[in-house]
Amino acid sequence: MNAITPRVIEQWLYWIKSMLTLIQRHKPHLLQGSSAGGYFCAYDKRYGTVALFPVGEPNLEKWKRQLALCQYSAHQLARAGQTTSYESWDPDKDLTAGAVLVDDHLIFSFRSSAFWECDEALMMLLAECYRQQPVAWQSALDIREAENPFYSQLEPLADRLTSFKRH
Repeated sequence: MNAITPRVIEQWLYWIKSMLTLIQRHKPHLLQGSSAGGYFCAYDKRYGTVALFPVGEPNLEKWKRQLALCQYSAHQLARAGQTTSYESWDPDKDLTAGAVLVDDHLIFSFRSSAFWECDEALMMLLAECYRQQPVAWQSALDIREAENPFYSQLEPLADRLTSFKRH
């Protein structure tokens, strides 16, 4: 896996912005609000948060909650020892989704009020871009097999991301 440098972090930001643009253009029905942005957190199990920034146009009325949930999802996944926060998602117990394990240590998490149900699927696509190969985790396959409507709706956009990988 690549070292996490400022250039790598810039690449993550570029990919996420590109994915948000693709969603706005090709899947606008997934948007649940007028702002198309949120907060991204990259978390390393060994070192803690390595990147935390806004992406696009986050909802300014809900920014504190989105930022907190973004970080919380990453920390929660690191403690749970799972590959995606979807596996333990339970809103009644305040266990949130939106985070995926990228490799042995790195976790991506994203929160947005515009399409919060798609946050984890978006991070799965980002992980595919970063790893430069499709995800192969069992939980990702389970999400597909369960026909998670949000992952299956975003998955066709993955082919459009190949041009973004080379940026």
